[in-house]
Amino acid sequence: MKILWTSEEVQAATKGKLLASKKWESTGPCMDTRTLEPGEFYIAIRGESLDGHLFVAEALKKGAVAAIVDHIPDNPPENAPLVVVSNTDEALLNLGSYARQRLTGQVIGITGSAGKTSTKDMLALCLSDQGSTHASGKSFNNKWGVPFTLAQCDPHSKYVILEMGMSHGGELSRLTQVAHPHVAIITTIAPAHIENFDSIEGIARAKAEIFEGVDKKGVAIINGDIPQTDLLVHLAEKQKIQTILLFGESPQCKARILTYKPTETVVEITANILGEKVSYALQTYGKHFALNSLAVLATVKILGASLQEAAQSLGQFEASDRRGKSYHLKNNITLVDESYNANPLSMRAALQSFIERPTPGRKIVVLGDMRELGPNSPEFHQQLETPVLEGNFHKVYTFGTEMKALHSKINSLHYDTMDDLVQNILKDLHPNDAIMIKASNSINLNKLVQSILEKFDN
Repeated sequence: MKILWTSEEVQAATKGKLLASKKWESTGPCMDTRTLEPGEFYIAIRGESLDGHLFVAEALKKGAVAAIVDHIPDNPPENAPLVVVSNTDEALLNLGSYARQRLTGQVIGITGSAGKTSTKDMLALCLSDQGSTHASGKSFNNKWGVPFTLAQCDPHSKYVILEMGMSHGGELSRLTQVAHPHVAIITTIAPAHIENFDSIEGIARAKAEIFEGVDKKGVAIINGDIPQTDLLVHLAEKQKIQTILLFGESPQCKARILTYKPTETVVEITANILGEKVSYALQTYGKHFALNSLAVLATVKILGASLQEAAQSLGQFEASDRRGKSYHLKNNITLVDESYNANPLSMRAALQSFIERPTPGRKIVVLGDMRELGPNSPEFHQQLETPVLEGNFHKVYTFGTEMKALHSKINSLHYDTMDDLVQNILKDLHPNDAIMIKASNSINLNKLVQSILEKFDN
């Protein structure tokens, strides 16, 4: 493994105090002892439910070369290589800033109310075929994930792709000042986390905070088909970003879909990307994947990489775990797992994607609560009536307290307990069925997914 950090660099970045006299070198940071590899240094983060300081001894025992702490933990190993800082959250942000300053490649930041992870994954697939690329792991997109991703980077990476999320105003403002992206992408705006905002416009303004850290010679790539497009363009112009591009279906978009054709095996697409026509196929159904692929290809071209090669790479893209990933199971059953996240926009997109998917048998959907929608949550759930009925699905299952609002409109099969839901669906699945499962992560519908996989996995 390559050495990415020395004790001197970590001390300089964090302004911490080294308590061990012996110098050390490290392959990179770690925040979780369950995934720690020998040679990494451990950062004791105070999480929402656990304090990382409780695991310092374990980290050192598993091979961490040092630990960053904000106090001396109880009973540390003798001569423990500790770096004491005033606040480990701030230390992690400072590590990210230090790492960003030494990067020689191009940095791309991606935010939006939906589609961040899939857009990041598509872009990483395209760019990694053309140069050394480092991208956020999993959904490392918050105050810890963004600087952590930067701290993991080889300074000579050609491309660095950061997924950048937020649930409150001001969060992206801080993160973008650490990341300083050359290209900033906003996928879409939707009422995600709206309980923390006064309006959809408030969400758009919070997402637009990403522009604050963009290099003035940089690029803003914005969804051109949403009601907030003009506001986002205005906010990008306010930051004096040199180049602003729109993607979508509207004639004003410089990255625009020309044709979109779902077939039995793939979705065939032709597009105009900044004046260059390109044809490609996606294995993932749903117009939202196709639209976000436009932002990906526009980024590729802006960065000077090969557009045609990137289009070929997109043909290999598969949705990630719990974000639209498809499983082909025994008895020719298809499972589409969307159990990681849900808001009104992403729920509609997932339903439309499932409607497009050709299947030989019945189509069944399981919809769980969408969280963090505030006092208008019942209305947001009821508004799913139209896209659900348009799908003409063989069966619709709803699950959770909030989904009772939709259940009252469509007379779905509703369950309040996971055991009952799982038992009934396992009994209900027939050969050639396709089932799509979507909800907010906290609803834990991944338990249903695992039960189906255990029974029907090949």
